[in-house]
Amino acid sequence: MPYEIDPHIFRAYDIRGDVRTQLTEEAAQAIGAALSASHFPAGSTLVVGQDARLSSSGLSQALIEGLLRQGVNVVCLGQVTTPMLYFALFERAFDGGIMVTGSHNPVYDNGFKICRGRESFVGEDIQRVYQKTLEPQAPAAQRGTLTTWNVFQKYADAIHSRVFPGRPLKLVVDTGNGVAGPFVERVLAPYAQNLEMMYGDPDGRFPHHHPDPSDAKNMVDCQTRVLETHADLGLALDGDGDRLGVVDSTGCLIPADRLLTLFAREILARRRGATILGDVKCSQTTFDDIAHRGGVPCMVKTGHALIKAKIRETQAAMAGEMSGHFFFEDRWFGFDDAIYAAARLCEIVARLPEGQSLSDALSDLPPAVATPEIRVECPDAFKFDLVREMYNRYKERFPTSDLDGARIDFPKGWALVRASNTQPVIVVRIEAQSRPSVTELSEALLRDLEDISSAHGVRIDLSPVEHAVRNLPDDV
Repeated sequence: MPYEIDPHIFRAYDIRGDVRTQLTEEAAQAIGAALSASHFPAGSTLVVGQDARLSSSGLSQALIEGLLRQGVNVVCLGQVTTPMLYFALFERAFDGGIMVTGSHNPVYDNGFKICRGRESFVGEDIQRVYQKTLEPQAPAAQRGTLTTWNVFQKYADAIHSRVFPGRPLKLVVDTGNGVAGPFVERVLAPYAQNLEMMYGDPDGRFPHHHPDPSDAKNMVDCQTRVLETHADLGLALDGDGDRLGVVDSTGCLIPADRLLTLFAREILARRRGATILGDVKCSQTTFDDIAHRGGVPCMVKTGHALIKAKIRETQAAMAGEMSGHFFFEDRWFGFDDAIYAAARLCEIVARLPEGQSLSDALSDLPPAVATPEIRVECPDAFKFDLVREMYNRYKERFPTSDLDGARIDFPKGWALVRASNTQPVIVVRIEAQSRPSVTELSEALLRDLEDISSAHGVRIDLSPVEHAVRNLPDDV
């Protein structure tokens, strides 16, 4: 009989679940066998990597065993960042790749990011894998081969040949005990006069703070150390090395959409007319600045697989997400990579006048007050219905986009309510020209969110929105 796997772990962009109850090693082996039946027949060659989570080694071994039994050849990268696995797919002609990673999710979560060739799996592909787990898979007549490859030096050389040092910088780098620590230190060395690592040793217990730079509380240690050491720049990476958080020399957090603005300006100074993509959570000031500087701004859905596909479709120079993913086609390969983005940022900061911070460099942007991404827990079974009803409530009164959730353009600003594709969460973001306007918009949203959820008999704790709005600075 096939091993029964919880269908809820087969999500929009990856396979992800709790390793204690859902994504067990038995499930991982069954998924390996199912992948052969669904996409990678005997004789295919896949590259497999893993992050530093405590469960990743066992899951990787089980997944590889499932593939080998079906006659699939595996090249094992060992512990690498997710972008290093993507790089491997561009460096050699593999049939696909699988990264074992829980990214920034809780400690007991883990998962698989899967590519066919260089293309990331999305919904339909992932559901095909699930369907094959329901069928018994007989082992192949000939077992696949297992080899190893240390891809790091080629990856580092590729960055150093594309991104060039300016004046040496004083850097603080916090990798939160994720997998990126040993790699980012060596890659960024040519750009630094002094590089101080924080929590650089991979440790899947994440003893100091969770490796998620999109959450401000995880950036406090980096901010403090930047101020203590008078560093030029603070950089923080997530658990699998594909998301970047940034602290400037004044200790200020630089939101990802403002970083996208900064990267776009550098590109457009060389490539006027280039297309720049920003996800639906990005500030309107970012899209306006891209257009003002001769670029073509394009708002896109959130999600790494969707954005990489959109980059190819539009031939965009780069893309960015509010969560800290940056995708460079300009001088890179179009996938999200925090180490590469950090090197590009070092290149930009090294060219700034002595004493000028990133905040100073962006001070010409119009004033705006914006919340961060606010995550509100909401049952998976209800979150999409909630967002759909929010869209229907507002679409007759205000310009409202359903590109990815409900993004509402009010006279005084805009607001977004969208359902996460990876967690039982809705994401809320609000931006306006003043703090009172943000408060006004938030109160209207909260009334409708509470009204809709109550009508469905679902209780949602909306206090994270209230807390975020209450603690906003005068400007962002």
